[in-house]
Amino acid sequence: MAPRKKNAAIKSSGARSSLAAPLPDWVKGGGAKPPPPTGTNRAGTAQLFPPRYKTPLNILYERIQKMPGWLKPEVEPIHRKDGYTCAVTLRKENKQEKSNPFTVRMEPKEPGARLTCESSLHAKHWGATYALFRLFNHLGLHRVLPPGPREYWLQLEEVKAQSMEHDNWKWAADPFDAIMKRDAEREAREKERAAREAAKNDPSKRPMSKVWQRAMEVRMAPELRELVESTIRARMSDVSNTLTEELSSNNHAQVDSAALERELTALGVRPGYVRRIVSWLQDARSTYASSAAMQQLQQAHPLLASILALPDKEAAVEYLVLYTPEQDLPPKLRPTAASESFVTSAASGGGSESLVDRWTVDKFTRCAGFPRENVERAIRDVRAAGLHASQTEKEGAVLDLLLHALMGEPVPVHAPPAYDEAVAQKRSDERMMLAACLGDEALRPVPERDAIDKSDFDVDLGTYGGDQVYLRVSMHPASSYLVQGTAWPSVYVTSPSLPTFLRLALTRHALRCLRGDREDMREALDMCEGGVLFLLCEELKDRLPTYVHDPPPLDEVMESLVLQAPRTVARVTRPTPSSAPRRALSSGSAAPRKARKLARDERLDASLSEAHTAWRASLKYTESVGCVRESLPAYAARSTILETLQKHRVVLIAGETGCGKTTQVPQFLLDDAIERGCGSLCSLVVTQPRRVSAMGVAARVAAERGESLDVSQVPDAAQVGYAIRGERRASKQCRLLFTTTGVLLRRLATGTDPDLQSVSHVIVDEVHERSTDSDFLLLLLRDILARNPSLHIVLMSATIQAETFTSYFDGAPYLHIPGRTFPVQEHYLEDIVHLSSYRSPMSLSKEDERIDKLFDASRLSEADVPTVRALCASQRTDYDLLSQAVALAAQRAEKVDFTGSLTSRAAILVFCPGVGEIRQAMDAIDALHLDGAVLLPLHANLAAHEQRREFQRVQNPERKIIVATNEAETTITIPEVCFVVDTGRVREAQYDAQAGVSRLLEQWASRAACKQRAGRAGRTMPGECFRLYTRYVEAHVQKPQSVPEIQRTPLEGVMLQVKAIQPHGDIKAFLQKAIDPPPLEALDAAHRHLVITGAVHRDGGFAATLTPLGRHLAQLPLEVRQAKLLVLSCLFGCVEPVLHMVSLLSCRSIVAGSAQRDADKAKARAAYLWGQSDLLSDAHIFATWLAMRAERRPMKDVRAFCESLGLSMPALQDVDMTRMTLLRQLDEVGLLDCDYVAAYRRQGPMWPRASSLGMDAHSHHVNVVRALLVASLWPSLARVDQPTAKYNASTSGAVLKEAHAKELHYIDEQEGRVFLHPSSMLFHATKFKSNYVAVFAKSASGVAGQARTYLRDATEAPLYALLLFGGPLYVDHEVGGMTISTGTEASPDAWVRVRANTRIGVLCRQLRQLLDRVLADGVQDPHALLSAPNQVVVEAMIALLAHDGLTG
Repeated sequence: MAPRKKNAAIKSSGARSSLAAPLPDWVKGGGAKPPPPTGTNRAGTAQLFPPRYKTPLNILYERIQKMPGWLKPEVEPIHRKDGYTCAVTLRKENKQEKSNPFTVRMEPKEPGARLTCESSLHAKHWGATYALFRLFNHLGLHRVLPPGPREYWLQLEEVKAQSMEHDNWKWAADPFDAIMKRDAEREAREKERAAREAAKNDPSKRPMSKVWQRAMEVRMAPELRELVESTIRARMSDVSNTLTEELSSNNHAQVDSAALERELTALGVRPGYVRRIVSWLQDARSTYASSAAMQQLQQAHPLLASILALPDKEAAVEYLVLYTPEQDLPPKLRPTAASESFVTSAASGGGSESLVDRWTVDKFTRCAGFPRENVERAIRDVRAAGLHASQTEKEGAVLDLLLHALMGEPVPVHAPPAYDEAVAQKRSDERMMLAACLGDEALRPVPERDAIDKSDFDVDLGTYGGDQVYLRVSMHPASSYLVQGTAWPSVYVTSPSLPTFLRLALTRHALRCLRGDREDMREALDMCEGGVLFLLCEELKDRLPTYVHDPPPLDEVMESLVLQAPRTVARVTRPTPSSAPRRALSSGSAAPRKARKLARDERLDASLSEAHTAWRASLKYTESVGCVRESLPAYAARSTILETLQKHRVVLIAGETGCGKTTQVPQFLLDDAIERGCGSLCSLVVTQPRRVSAMGVAARVAAERGESLDVSQVPDAAQVGYAIRGERRASKQCRLLFTTTGVLLRRLATGTDPDLQSVSHVIVDEVHERSTDSDFLLLLLRDILARNPSLHIVLMSATIQAETFTSYFDGAPYLHIPGRTFPVQEHYLEDIVHLSSYRSPMSLSKEDERIDKLFDASRLSEADVPTVRALCASQRTDYDLLSQAVALAAQRAEKVDFTGSLTSRAAILVFCPGVGEIRQAMDAIDALHLDGAVLLPLHANLAAHEQRREFQRVQNPERKIIVATNEAETTITIPEVCFVVDTGRVREAQYDAQAGVSRLLEQWASRAACKQRAGRAGRTMPGECFRLYTRYVEAHVQKPQSVPEIQRTPLEGVMLQVKAIQPHGDIKAFLQKAIDPPPLEALDAAHRHLVITGAVHRDGGFAATLTPLGRHLAQLPLEVRQAKLLVLSCLFGCVEPVLHMVSLLSCRSIVAGSAQRDADKAKARAAYLWGQSDLLSDAHIFATWLAMRAERRPMKDVRAFCESLGLSMPALQDVDMTRMTLLRQLDEVGLLDCDYVAAYRRQGPMWPRASSLGMDAHSHHVNVVRALLVASLWPSLARVDQPTAKYNASTSGAVLKEAHAKELHYIDEQEGRVFLHPSSMLFHATKFKSNYVAVFAKSASGVAGQARTYLRDATEAPLYALLLFGGPLYVDHEVGGMTISTGTEASPDAWVRVRANTRIGVLCRQLRQLLDRVLADGVQDPHALLSAPNQVVVEAMIALLAHDGLTG
């Protein structure tokens, strides 16, 4: 049954019953539905809004009621001429002052929001709507508002959209917080504006540029200023004689006295000082106008001579600063914080007696001007006397002792005189007489905190130059005035503004008058009837103008006090257990042990011959080794090679890959010598470009001679060995040593065998690589040939450029050895895509003439072309294609597994440009889950034992897939490798000498390098090579040979080695004789850096000799900066932490490769952040590991520690081995004492704890270690521009808002903006105390301007580290501020800038000269550093560095 239809009335009314109401008229008539009725109030008036709507006022009350702490709002209608408006007042509870709540008044005054309502009721609701919008505009409340206010809400949204940015606070959800923030920002802007206006209206202040605004201010605590000043004066005759030429060329015999007086007066210098300074400068300029007189001054007073090197005004200011009391300096030259607060400076006291003493010290230093040390000594003397007296009597006794000390007349402490009423009356009468003569207003009581006795009073002496001066009189009970005829009254001059020095000078003058300079005063004292004070006041009033305008010399006033003042250094540098004097170091470097010259030894000849015959007759040799050797192509050329070497001293051998030249040629020479009975005259050194090559070839040759290098101890009779940095496996009778090129260069540089007299043959393998070391070695060998007539040289490579090397060695003969007949089938990109059916997801179907010429389309199917086109268009390696190539190689390898010479499955060698690419390639290959695949990385950062894994066999079902950089490109033979996958790419370092940035650029490898790579597949049997590039790229894009490394790497190490080998030679001329000379700009930059480092003298240009520091650096097998860091650590007692850091820098990263990107483990390592330094933090981690081992913790705990931080245990062990090697080398070169080495080994690791060893006395001072880092890494520096300070408003005031790490900008002098590397522990730093960081390395992955430059191994640089260990200092003597040059000369426009008062700048400059001299003495002779005068300078330096100029 169909449902019943409802009529229109039911539909319209919504009734559910069929009994519907009558139809309304609008339905019957068909018109529009009328609006709902508004209703009426009880009074009969119409309602404002329709029923069922909440009014805006009710909504406002409900919303405010739900907000905690908010009070009920007040809604106040306001009647104006054009209608009603409304103001809403909001209040919020003030927890600190409940009677005064926070208040916000809201009234719609914005254009478009103003109200002109017809009634006050309308105004209330529309005003409530305005308040609701201000608070809840982020919500859609207009939906619940009634008509009228709803439209007003939408109108307010337009007002908000058009409002200005500075009005954004109006629309905040919490107006109270928004207003606080607005007011805080406004207050900060007002302060900045006021400061700018003050600077603009003060002609003495220059407008500060943005660069100087960013510069941080250097502070120096008063105690430290006293210490530095006393240190400088004590060493006036011990400063280095380095400014002779500068002084001779800058002397000014004539001084413009009038102009200089005007300039000094404008600075605010007192007239007396002006006359004295001008007179001194005139006399000095005329007296020392000749060079002979200047040299004499240099020997007597070098610091004064350095002042004379400055222009007149700067010399005058510097003299003024050094020889004028600080408080008497003009305000522009005086430090801003002249003293510390009393409470903080005495924070270490204890007990009520100590507190009283501190108040006494403060009273006499602040009011009378006595030095703190003298007051403390007087207090101790009074206490030592054991007086049973009141505190008033004790303070009076202290004052009398100080007054006699000022006159240089120390007196014993005596008991206070007994009270005498007659004496008390005399003292009262004298005060009344003063009041009668001078007027009551001239006398005033002393404030209670400054008085000794309640009867103390001040006598007004007048105002002079703005200085109000008083004579303070103390009639304390301990005074003998008017009791004994010779006793002085206890008086001193005081003033709130007169400098301390002048107050003491006036007090001293008054005491001299009392002592006898004024006969009338002396007679009045003898009579004991009073009247002395009046005469004293009159005398001081007469003398005051003279003293104010023409002060007496400082040394006259302070001579008695200064002699009694103890050394401040004992107070500033707290004694520690590690401050014991160090044992004297050996003077100078130990002479290197000379190598033995080759000489005939018949016993050795016989033993070698016997061993050779026995090995040749053995079954293993005859059946396996001998057969293999004789099957090599090189064996057929044996007689030719030997005959050629008998006729020529230099031979070039080009042997195809796999011919056996690397392993056989050295054996040919040794076997021939042994067979001829002169094996003792044969000693071969074979150089390899890489450590893994040296170890691998040595192991192979040792096996062919019946020996093994895998044993813990190499037998004494072993003939084969290897030596790489940090590891040597060779016997004393070794005749065939495989080594890296760098180790042989170090042997030449140290002077142990400069002419290679202990070597018969040097074989340089893989010379085609043209590394910096190999080119430098060839350059040296060519010179050694002329000095050592018995030396022979053999150059070998698979792809040698014969013409280049034969011409370099004057037509040396060239031999070619054909390769083994193991062909290598080559597959190019077109072939690989076709064979693997690979399809790129980014295929390019559209033809492009520029790209299409890069490949041969005739070798491709139509379906393959888009993929090959896309691969050619991309400049990046396609790792999906690489994995498919590996899969293809594995598939084809199954046909040759366990065949021929293979006793296992064939291995695959994959070449990638870098370590990051190795990781990506291994991930892509691993995703294919190839059967039995064992993935092994191979690169230079791996430890030696990890690199040896590639040569070890795997189980039969497994297949080795080795993913390598060009480390495996040459020399290495991995027997199982039959397949090579070559990306054709390489990462090469291009060094930007001017910017100091190493740019690691990925580019096409040379054809010679790629030929070497392919040759790895055919060493033991036929193989295949899969090239991931086209034939066109090989023929037209790849270069024939690689660019020589000497033309694209830093040259500091090479130049240092040249100077060590040829001390007086011209570096530039010598290196220009290389096969391919380095660029001149690189030579200039390297030489400039060596000068800045202090390794070579400034004078002499490229022929300049090594400094003592440079000689030390040349003896250490380290990069220049690392070596300097080690040398400085030995001099300044920071050996242990620096040894950790240098060892870490010399080895691969201790973070395991798998943990490099692990955020949790990076966070765990960040907990070891130390000293805002990456290097110190890594050293902290390493020290923790060392401590665990020293404590013999269970191995599972050590492994758990390494696992939690993502550390590589083998890498840590390598660092430890390097650390002990460096420790031994420091002992050998004489920088460390053997006793320290022995004690350190007994004690074990201590850092970061304090050590009892003298050579680690300052290791626990973080700033001292960071200062040494700054000194070593200089000028590798970056400025940190921190964002403008922002504040958050709070109930207690504005609070500084912490910046985000990304808001910090790092600026390099050459590169502009640079970036911290994400691996840095400082990457998330939000604040630095200094605005400079020292960096060990700057690197980029692209050309300048196209890739970011990253800072690695950054360390925050303390400001005093920059000043004391940075470049040359320039001090602006007029306005203050210092610049530190990153070059060789001081300059006012230098890049590093710090703000500092002139006095602090002058003190820093002079202390820097002293420190430079001390450092030079210490490097020349470590004994000199331990002398008492030098130790005073070192202690002053450490006191400044300890808290960066502040006291702890």
